[in-house]
Amino acid sequence: MDRVAAFLGVLGLAAAVGALAVGDLALLPALTGEHPLLDANQAVSIRGPIHLRCAEIALVGALVTALAVPRWLGSRLATTASLMAIACAGVSRLMLLPRVYEAFSRVDLVAGRPAPRFAEAQELAGQTVWLDASLAVLLLLVVGIAASRSRTESAPARTPSPAPEGAPAAA
Repeated sequence: MDRVAAFLGVLGLAAAVGALAVGDLALLPALTGEHPLLDANQAVSIRGPIHLRCAEIALVGALVTALAVPRWLGSRLATTASLMAIACAGVSRLMLLPRVYEAFSRVDLVAGRPAPRFAEAQELAGQTVWLDASLAVLLLLVVGIAASRSRTESAPARTPSPAPEGAPAAA
């Protein structure tokens, strides 16, 4: 059963970290309005569904990790970090991202108008960046705990070697 929990934990971590890496570091930065055939308004309309799917994958990965961590690692710190990762991913996907893309849909990014709505959309987008960064830090904390746990379990136990015959016994 511990191997199944370890497999599910690693699978959840890989899915969540992979969704963050692919979404926030590869796909989303490439979808800006700087392409000659794509203006900023079209880029945001294309980015929305991709960002939402990556956030869903990160949320499911964090959930699977949190379910596996107590049995897999047995660490309260890892359990707490994985539960906080669920909270970050859930708030990002279920509350903040729909508001971000709804706010961007009411703004003309090329003209930057209306200015108050544009500022609101930028503020919400900044909050999603902070939540994604927090999620990444929490997931990397769980990875670090798992790595240190596996290293201490695989290290051979040090036993003192027997003293040679005729040698005085240690005090």
